[in-house]
Amino acid sequence: MILAAAWLLCKPVIAQNLWLIALILLSEAGCISICLFRFGKFPATHSYLAKFYGLCLLGGLIALLVFNAGNWAVIALATVALVTNSEIIAMHLIAKSPPVDVSCIFALLKPTNSR
Repeated sequence: MILAAAWLLCKPVIAQNLWLIALILLSEAGCISICLFRFGKFPATHSYLAKFYGLCLLGGLIALLVFNAGNWAVIALATVALVTNSEIIAMHLIAKSPPVDVSCIFALLKPTNSR
């Protein structure tokens, strides 16, 4: 719905960056697919990077729809999306159980104290 509204209001910018938007959508689908395959659940990592990505989605949408921003908004959003989704995919490949509410990938890499 939001992508359709952006297409109607910012068609030149969206058309120029269609491959970046496709890359964002593919990385999102990859996160969901890997989590569903490994754990049978949708991802719910809620990492700091994922929260930052959510804010960037809001900021990018505002930049496009309100301020009629150019290509830089989509490029910045794609960069943040790919870094965030790479971290989430790595979390799901490393974890033994579904990572829920994990602050970052380094939290999964910390050795646990076993007594």
